[in-house]
Amino acid sequence: MSDYAKFVDSHLTSIRCYEKEKRVELAFVLSSGADCLMAVDGLDRMLIHEMREQNIVEKVDVYDFTCSEDDMGWAVEMLTTPGEKVDPIPFEPVIRSVMNSIAKGEQVLLAITPVYGAMVLALAAQVS
Repeated sequence: MSDYAKFVDSHLTSIRCYEKEKRVELAFVLSSGADCLMAVDGLDRMLIHEMREQNIVEKVDVYDFTCSEDDMGWAVEMLTTPGEKVDPIPFEPVIRSVMNSIAKGEQVLLAITPVYGAMVLALAAQVS
C-alpha cells in the first residue's frame, strides 16, 4: 500500500472522466497551495460518495498486491456492494474476484478518505 502523505488536508476540486480511455483525472489543491493532478488509468469500477463544493482529504491510499485483505477489505466491500447497510454475503463472489485481481497485481484500489465531502474509491490498472 502506498501512502500519499502530500494529500493530507488537500482539497479535491474536480473529477474528470474519459469514458473511451477508461481514465479519470482528479484535481487537488494541496495544503501548500500547489495544484496537483492524479490520473487513474484502466478504470474498472468507481464510487464517489458525497461530492461537495468543499472536499477536504484525510488521506489517500493505493492498495496493491503488497496489502493484506484486512487492510483493503472495507473498501472492496463498499465498492462492490450496492449500499452501506447491505449484507455482503450475496456479493462474496464479486468481492473475492476483486481481491484476487489486486492480489495478482492486475489492478490497484484507490481510496480517498475525507475529513469532509467526497469519499472516492476506484479499481483500476494504475494510479499515478
